[in-house]
Amino acid sequence: MEKLYKIYIEEKPLYLAQAHQVDKLKANHRNVLVNHYWGKPKFFLSIFQQLEKSDTYDAVILVHEDPTIVLQELYTVASPVIAGGGLVQNSKGEILFIYRRGAWDLPKGKQDEGETIEDTAIREVKEETGIENLTLGAYLTTTYHLYRSSQKKWLLKVSFWFAMKSSDTILIPQIEEDIEEIGWYTKNLILSGKRPIFNNIVDLLEMI
Repeated sequence: MEKLYKIYIEEKPLYLAQAHQVDKLKANHRNVLVNHYWGKPKFFLSIFQQLEKSDTYDAVILVHEDPTIVLQELYTVASPVIAGGGLVQNSKGEILFIYRRGAWDLPKGKQDEGETIEDTAIREVKEETGIENLTLGAYLTTTYHLYRSSQKKWLLKVSFWFAMKSSDTILIPQIEEDIEEIGWYTKNLILSGKRPIFNNIVDLLEMI
């Protein structure tokens, strides 16, 4: 079974891939570092720092016959933070976007203890956007991004995304989550605009 994971660090991708996938992935980038993963988790830390602090490479590919094994070992040096979110569309096909921390995003948030990931996604969309009328649809995909905690420890945000529907027009941005703006927009308008958008959200939008 073909497996591939794409993990963003400072908006640059770290791919966990199989050997036959490398050439296609390299074609999408200018300067790519390719390494085989030999089962030493501490090796991840040097890769993280390379993408975080250096402009030498715009992508790194770690090659292994089973990328899922690599992902599981990555969890030993970057604790997973599970989140759920929604790609919400209205009857016009417009998408509910939020603008925070200098880029367009979609509503999502961390899973609470005892919640299903579906319940997390619904709760977070409602809390961040003020929406009330919300219908849960199909699971879409999972995105990954690495960041540092306030104690400088590496964390891996694992976000499960679901399609959702709503007809609400009254939207209330959750200010305490740094949401500055919220609204219904077409995908093309957001992607062609001057404001940045997080790369994992671009990947998600390409699925619809």
